Amino acid sequence: MKNSLRLFLGAIGLTVALTAYGDTADLSKGMLGHWRTQCSVASGFSQSSIDDYVTQEDGSGLQTTTYYADLGCTQPVISQEWTYAQTLGDDVRAGLKKIDLSYTAVSVTALTEAGKTVLETYGYCGLTAWPVNEKQDMTSRSGTSHCMIKIPYTDYTVISIIGDRLYLGKFAGNPNDRASDVSMDWHLIRVP
Repeated sequence: MKNSLRLFLGAIGLTVALTAYGDTADLSKGMLGHWRTQCSVASGFSQSSIDDYVTQEDGSGLQTTTYYADLGCTQPVISQEWTYAQTLGDDVRAGLKKIDLSYTAVSVTALTEAGKTVLETYGYCGLTAWPVNEKQDMTSRSGTSHCMIKIPYTDYTVISIIGDRLYLGKFAGNPNDRASDVSMDWHLIRVP
């Protein structure tokens, strides 16, 4: 589960519009607002899907990862909310900047009976009872068996915004392993 969580963390990218903001000096302003990934197949689950919705404020944000029972992101069953602080670092080159995402809290909610069954059957984060539509703070349980990576945790990557799309590089748990470029295969789209 720890590796799939890393994939989910990697699924939240933050990129800022180069065409709108040109240089990285204005990147922190360009990041503000709401971003969403496209619906995609959930890693390791051939008949389910996932998307991320990010609300970026000045220096912090909230990422909501939603898991769906179908491939079209229409039947939500579980959601995770990740609270984070972000720090923009030095320019890597024109339009590309270092960013550190420090996750400080995480919660999980079973949105339906199906989501409740999945979480209880798996014993997610050691819990055997998952009431439907009750947000469970998992911060203190993170890093335990069958749970997400230990919070607090910092991911190190790079960021760029091109038009209404935000791109991130691969995530690394060590600043010395930070990506040198963004992945153009995965991005977030600015939404109202």
